[in-house]
Amino acid sequence: MNAAGPDAADVAGLVSRPLPMRREPGIVTRIGELLHEAARQVVPALGSGRITQTRVVNRPIPADGFPSVGAVPSVPGYYEAVSHSGITLGPVIGRLLASEILGGERDELLADFRPERFAP
Repeated sequence: MNAAGPDAADVAGLVSRPLPMRREPGIVTRIGELLHEAARQVVPALGSGRITQTRVVNRPIPADGFPSVGAVPSVPGYYEAVSHSGITLGPVIGRLLASEILGGERDELLADFRPERFAP
């Protein structure tokens, strides 16, 4: 399973699979202000916490801007789950891929996001 985020092209390369990725920087913080506020509602002791680190990283975006999700037919047993929307789409991607891996069912929801669109 390749779910290596911005390093997904490197992992794909290990199985001789081309996976073109965009190089778009984004800012990542350890505890975002909104997340921090929401967490403080549940755990008041976090009130004295602070953001400990902010850095610029490349976002995990395949070259065409859309997720790459599913089996790669040319590499048996290899699956991709690469998406900039991993936080929001993670639960549904996980469910659909689990069904595909365990039962061989290819859900139509993933039809436009299949990895074979990046075939060599």
